[in-house]
Amino acid sequence: MTPPTETGSRRRGRRALANLTCCGALAVAVMVAFATTAAAATGAAGQSLSVSPSTVAQGSAVTVSGVAPNCATVTLLSTAFPAANEFAGIPAVDATSTPGGQFRATVAIPAGRAPGGYTISARACGGNLGITVALQVTASPPVPATGAAIGTLPVGLASLLALGGAALLGAAAWRRRPA
Repeated sequence: MTPPTETGSRRRGRRALANLTCCGALAVAVMVAFATTAAAATGAAGQSLSVSPSTVAQGSAVTVSGVAPNCATVTLLSTAFPAANEFAGIPAVDATSTPGGQFRATVAIPAGRAPGGYTISARACGGNLGITVALQVTASPPVPATGAAIGTLPVGLASLLALGGAALLGAAAWRRRPA
């Protein structure tokens, strides 16, 4: 007994399903690869501290947030922060807490900060929260040089595409000429 053969439309349907499955898996992989990572820590009495993203390029910003129950303000401390304000000789940023003790501050890491690992800690209600989170600062990507070479690149590419299109049109017209 010979097995029944698949019809063309059924075969196309299976291929389409396989392609969708592959594309879906690829999309999930890309989302996971580019997801923003965060570092977080918890302490006693419901205290918490987190930084997002936990890896950032020089000159970029991070968001530090957490919970410090019953504290009106929180002082965030890290040698990665700008030195505009300090607490005990360490660059500091103040964040105001909500009535529930939640706080959040966005901090720009200086462009000149050395790449490497840094810690972020917090003080609230007159004492140290006793928890830290890690921050990794990476080198900024190089800034492209300015000048005529970059400015003429799009013009050159457009010219090349126009010439290619004209050649294709010319070839098509030549093939259609009467014999």
